[in-house]
Amino acid sequence: MEKLIIGIGSANKSDADNPLDFCMRKEVLETVITKEGWKDWVEKIVPLDDCESDDEWLENAMSAVGVIDVVVGNNDWVNNLFKKVGTGSFRTEFFYRDALEGQNLRGRIKKHQKWSDLVPEYIYSRLSQKLDESLSSSRLG
Repeated sequence: MEKLIIGIGSANKSDADNPLDFCMRKEVLETVITKEGWKDWVEKIVPLDDCESDDEWLENAMSAVGVIDVVVGNNDWVNNLFKKVGTGSFRTEFFYRDALEGQNLRGRIKKHQKWSDLVPEYIYSRLSQKLDESLSSSRLG
């Protein structure tokens, strides 16, 4: 059976565009993978930091992942970088893109709008707890 290696982009960022740090994003993915019964398909989850140049990013990504048969994703920038070094890419169809896009989810959270309908309950409870902790610590700091 083929295995997936999941790369989490902007792993070195935790800001308004990426409010969850790498560890929390990885934890969310691991929870979903376990709950949905996908553990046998996933080999590992790796951080992919933002870099100053495309070449540096590609080199770091290839070093973190190892041998890459094909890149699966919808990020044209990433897919094109890998195409330049002869790695094929496969675009997936978006699944309810308008509703489930990360930007939409982050926007709802920032505006204190309902977002529990966008994620499984087991993720909502964990993320809402983590976000409450982050807000409390930022007020105290």
